[in-house]
Amino acid sequence: MRRNVGIAIILFLLLLTGCKTNELGKVLEGSQIGHAEAAVTAAAESSSVKKQNVQTPPASSAPKKQEVKKDNVSPANRIQVKVTEIADGDTLTALLDGKEVPIRFLLVDTPEVHGEKAKNGPQFMGPEASAFTKELIKNAKKIEIEKDKGGDTPDKYGRRLYYIYADGKMIQKELLSRGLAAVRYVYEPNTKYLKELKEVEKTAKEKKLGIWSIPGYSTDRYNMEVIH
Repeated sequence: MRRNVGIAIILFLLLLTGCKTNELGKVLEGSQIGHAEAAVTAAAESSSVKKQNVQTPPASSAPKKQEVKKDNVSPANRIQVKVTEIADGDTLTALLDGKEVPIRFLLVDTPEVHGEKAKNGPQFMGPEASAFTKELIKNAKKIEIEKDKGGDTPDKYGRRLYYIYADGKMIQKELLSRGLAAVRYVYEPNTKYLKELKEVEKTAKEKKLGIWSIPGYSTDRYNMEVIH
C-alpha cells in the first residue's frame, strides 16, 4: 500500500515538473504500475491528437457595407422638367410648376433657323444644331434644368435662362464639343460653368468642327457673308 502511494507521489511530481512521456515510462519501467504508465501515455497522446485536430474558427469578418449606387442621382440644384417644344438648337419650352415656360440655354448661342437673323434662310449649321438638340432630348429618359447665381429671371424676350441636362449630360457642352454652338451672352453672375464651356469650345475650334470650319464665320456673331 505504502509502495503504491509512494509511486503515485513520484508520478505526480514527475508530471508536475513536466517530465516527458518517454522519460516517465523509463522511471516506471518494471514497476507494478507499468499498466498505469501505459494508460498515462495513451491519454497524453490522445490529448495531443485532439489538440491537433481542433481547428481554430476563422475570425468573423464584419459584413461589408453595401455601396450606394449614385446612378441617376441628380444634384439638389437641378429640376426635372418635361419638354413640350424645341424651337431651335438653344431654345425650348418646358413644363415648370405646371406651366409652359420658354427656356434659353445659358452661355451658348447656336446659329438661327427662324426669325430676323434667318430671314434669308437658316444660318450655316443652324439646322444641324436644331436637329441635334431635338434628337438628344427625344432619346433622353430625363431632362433637367439648373439655374445659375443670377436666378431664373426672364430675359428681354421672356425666356428663363438655364443649363439643360439630358440624362445627366449638359446639352451646352454637347453642342460646343461638336462645333454646333459658340460661347456667348456672358453676363455676371451667370458664369458658373464658363471656364468649362470655354475649354470645350477651344477644342472644337482647334479641330475646326462645325461653325469653326469656315474662317470668319463665328466671331461675335454668325457672319453669313463669308458663306459661299
